[in-house]
Amino acid sequence: MQWGVRRCAGIVVVARSTSRVLLLQRSDNGRWENPGGHLEAGESFREAALRELQEETGYGGPVAVTSSSINTGHVWVRYECFVGLVGSEFEPELTEHAASGWFARDQLPSGTHPGTLRAVRWSGP
Repeated sequence: MQWGVRRCAGIVVVARSTSRVLLLQRSDNGRWENPGGHLEAGESFREAALRELQEETGYGGPVAVTSSSINTGHVWVRYECFVGLVGSEFEPELTEHAASGWFARDQLPSGTHPGTLRAVRWSGP
């Protein structure tokens, strides 16, 4: 890892049954975002994205990871985002966030993080 470069991964979770995406509302600033976070030692971007999904929502069911995109976004951050398909919407067990919701891609809540907006647009129609 280069000095000063943070490595992070996230996942846009899409329910196959509704085509809606899961967003989590941060407790500190109220912004809505997809699950994600920093990589742990020896972890791949994909492994980190799936771990963060489980840690932040409690979801342990099957996830079909379909694609990824690297978005540096900032000179000090390397962020890789994945699309994860789940069978249907589930009720997250929140550990780090104030709220959660399933949203149509064209009806995301106000206060959605700009990076999440880009990731949701990129993830499909």
